Amino acid sequence: MANKTYIISVANRKGGVGKSTITILLATSIANQFGKKILVLDLDSQETSKYVYDIDVAVDRKPLFDIISTHSRALVDVLRENDGKYDIILLDLPRITEKITDAENSVLNGVIFSDAVLIPTVGTVLDVASTHGFYQMVKEFHEYKKKNKQPYKYRVLVNRSNYRATNDHAVEYMKKEKMKLMENRLGDYAIFQNVSTDVDILESAEGQKRWKPFFDEFCETFKIQ
Repeated sequence: MANKTYIISVANRKGGVGKSTITILLATSIANQFGKKILVLDLDSQETSKYVYDIDVAVDRKPLFDIISTHSRALVDVLRENDGKYDIILLDLPRITEKITDAENSVLNGVIFSDAVLIPTVGTVLDVASTHGFYQMVKEFHEYKKKNKQPYKYRVLVNRSNYRATNDHAVEYMKKEKMKLMENRLGDYAIFQNVSTDVDILESAEGQKRWKPFFDEFCETFKIQ
């Protein structure tokens, strides 16, 4: 599928790594800073992104982006229907369970049809091990797209980073495995806990300090301008 719209997946096979939060933060900041028309597709059965969006709308807030909650079987059709209507589509993808499920199909379809993939993880042994396996799959998709001369960027983001040695060990391991990492990590700060769909945290001093370094690197790496 030749995309006029730039499609970015926020994905990992492991749950609890902050995919929905990061998706919302990216959607609001990209829309606000660049004036881009953004669509978020929430494919997680928990519908976290859609839930936050609906709460904001219910109290008369005006989200900076649009959102659709959809099923994995409808993903390709929804992407085709909205191709060219938006500048960027962000896919908030679910975790993969041990069984072949709709969630797994969502993730596989999402990363295949994307132009870029951001892979959030946290610095624990289990999360990094799971992320490594998922990363290898994404890397294979990259090689396939490269052969077909299709651009495809992917990076790992260490989220909820703190001063514990395990975080540094996790980064060292991923670098040893030659995984492509974002240089900037996201810390375990309160500003990332209560996100909203109508407020760009870059408008705050703390957002400038905690979010901007990563956001600037993200935009440069994934060619958002």
